[in-house]
Amino acid sequence: MDMLRYLGSRLHRIVGAEVQAQDDPAASKPPMDIDDMLAEEEFSEDEREKWYQTRTWGPFMAITDETFSYLVHLHMEKHGKVSGTLFRVENRLHGSYNYAVVLGNGISKLVVKIAVVGTKDRWDPGHANIMRSEAHTLMYIKHKLPHFPCPELLAKDETFDNPISAPYLMQSFLEGRLAQDLWYEGLPVAGDHLVGQEDSNKPPEELETKRIAFLSSLATTMAELRHLEFDSIGMLYLENEADPESFYIGPHYDFSGMLKRVYIERRVFKTSTALYIQQHMRHCGTDTDGADFMRAEVLKSAPFAASKKRQTDDQETFTLSLNDLDLQNVLVNDAGDVTGILDWDDVTILPRCVGFTTVPVFLQEDFKWCNSMPNIAELFPWTLTKYRKVYAAAMKKACSDCEEVAQYCEKSALYMAIHNVMYGDRGWGQDREGALMRKLLLEIPELRSANLQALRTYICRDENDDYRMDVCDFWVDRIRQILDPGTK
Repeated sequence: MDMLRYLGSRLHRIVGAEVQAQDDPAASKPPMDIDDMLAEEEFSEDEREKWYQTRTWGPFMAITDETFSYLVHLHMEKHGKVSGTLFRVENRLHGSYNYAVVLGNGISKLVVKIAVVGTKDRWDPGHANIMRSEAHTLMYIKHKLPHFPCPELLAKDETFDNPISAPYLMQSFLEGRLAQDLWYEGLPVAGDHLVGQEDSNKPPEELETKRIAFLSSLATTMAELRHLEFDSIGMLYLENEADPESFYIGPHYDFSGMLKRVYIERRVFKTSTALYIQQHMRHCGTDTDGADFMRAEVLKSAPFAASKKRQTDDQETFTLSLNDLDLQNVLVNDAGDVTGILDWDDVTILPRCVGFTTVPVFLQEDFKWCNSMPNIAELFPWTLTKYRKVYAAAMKKACSDCEEVAQYCEKSALYMAIHNVMYGDRGWGQDREGALMRKLLLEIPELRSANLQALRTYICRDENDDYRMDVCDFWVDRIRQILDPGTK
């Protein structure tokens, strides 16, 4: 059945149906070049935001509601699930990386998700691989853990040969409210921002109770992923989409940039050492300032040297890692219990120290390279520490069948900061390594007042212009203590 016949035979049956095209007039105009936009000094902030929204999401905003309905109809028809009630668009929304359309028929709902780069001029085989791995990972999780609250994959298309002319994932709809709404519930806001930090750091007792319940529920939910472990580092794929057991670990695809992306393919690694030391060697120079030595010793510490469930294990094993487990990507009920985890883009299999036990992104702020007290966003470091302890305690309790699985949780913000210096932040950082090393110096009492550059230089200079082993030994001893998951 072609679309015109479909529209004629289906839409008129809907009592009171109002067919409204969603075309945005601005979307049909050629997008302004970014250099041209920046040259327009008279642009207000609102105008710049409108330009950005049009340039970024205009192609998807221009897809009509009827077209999305037709796409879902074809899916239902293919699977013999066509009913007398049409799926209609109920909501359109977007984050930073995806455009999502919610459709419902009064009985059930589903979501069609399109990547921000899902246009012919932006699409790349690298993102096709990212989308494929996301789809296959969701299929694998639902096969192994049927009750885990991630979306169920209903359909996918990596091509433009479909009614909406864009690659998409079709997923089940998850009920709940955004965790960020619960986290800031009742706090005074101006626009999209809190009025004061003190409100978030000292919330009312009722809100604090909900926050604690939410953190405990999220940790307990994520702990279910302990049942999934793998023998390699990379991304999960299925050889046969009809058989979730046909999984294999393939290359990890990542990117830098937002719309004009540069994609990176990383090979599969069998050990943590190979993952981190390869990247370390790419950064190495003549080490005239000691930076290479200091970095290498960080990567030789216990969490990064081997990924083992138990230290007595002969082989390393690796776990799923969500790089955007944040408040806007978690759904909860009014009590704070987790009902859904969204946004599985770029989900990766990584060493355990940065795997599923890692605290969520909003509890990592004080260890990010670009944050320093007092320019910390919303939560003070001591508040973040308090909430990390709550999360870690809940993770440990949930993993009581093997407590060693949860050992990395409490220090995971630090571990993830180190990982992101080597592999993360998608190229946005400047002197990320130096910023992180300065934070590490603050963790060592004897080096809190040390100048990083002076320390690096001092490490390299003795009478033979070689490493000063007394300083090196001190660094090795202290850094291993700090990064040991068993030390406080």
